[in-house]
Amino acid sequence: MSQTDNTPTEIYLDMDGVLADFFAEYAKLAGVTSGSYRDIPPAKVDPTLNKMIGTDFFARLPMFPSAQKLMQLILNYTDHYSICSSPLRGDHKNSEHHKRVWISKHLNPQPKDIVITGRKSKWATQPDGTPNILIDDRGKNISDWIAAGGYGIKYQADEDSLESVKMGLDRFFRGDVEEPKTPESYSRQELPQVTSELLNNIPHTLETVDMEYLCPVQKEIIKENLVKQFKRLKENKFNPIVVDKDYRIINGHHRYEVLKQLNSGYAEVARIPFTLEEVKSVMEKWSAKYKKSINCSDPKGFSQKAHCAGKKKS
Repeated sequence: MSQTDNTPTEIYLDMDGVLADFFAEYAKLAGVTSGSYRDIPPAKVDPTLNKMIGTDFFARLPMFPSAQKLMQLILNYTDHYSICSSPLRGDHKNSEHHKRVWISKHLNPQPKDIVITGRKSKWATQPDGTPNILIDDRGKNISDWIAAGGYGIKYQADEDSLESVKMGLDRFFRGDVEEPKTPESYSRQELPQVTSELLNNIPHTLETVDMEYLCPVQKEIIKENLVKQFKRLKENKFNPIVVDKDYRIINGHHRYEVLKQLNSGYAEVARIPFTLEEVKSVMEKWSAKYKKSINCSDPKGFSQKAHCAGKKKS
């Protein structure tokens, strides 16, 4: 995937979380003293978003200190950029107006185009199939963009470095980018099984996040497992969904599907500060080492007994 000789690739920047500090103002509006939107209680998520409806909230957002440097970085690769931002649900026209006010006031140079849409992936390619680039803080937006044929760079200004953006752009314009995995590209067997016990021994943070941040990657959904997770939810035994640093789901696809079917706006997640591929690689190495350590003359527990039974059959 790379720049073609025909139609130039467009670079689209998200606004909230990339150029404008939505998160600090969101936390302030929710009355969270820590200043972190991740500490907003689930019960306050929707009421806080509803407070933004009909106001000039988006016009008043502060600009990230790194925003001007990001635009300068982009202009090292092209002579212009465009904005692709999502409207506030339930307040499309008003939020779009105030986002345009913010863009007019803060951005220099001004973007070539401004797209305010809930379906960003429609702009993932040019009419001839040339991939466009999206720089966005939401993993799902990036995944949808990639699935539609574009090239995505996940970047959240208060968490990620500009160097990560530069590396992504360098790879794209050099033409040495491997085709990234699109959503739902792993089988269930390929994904690491991060149990609650194992999670206790892995660095992670517990967060409440908007469902739109989450990116499912598993192909199969099993009906019996969905029923089981519905039951666990009713019994208040619903475990957090395990995600990687970019909010791709490692473990908990059936929990995700349950929340989606219930139209839940948020989810409790355990976020591991590594990519899915890094977790997978480490666990595969650990699994191989662990399996070698099992004494099949005296196996402990179900998993060890199953492993030893499999060895006898082979």
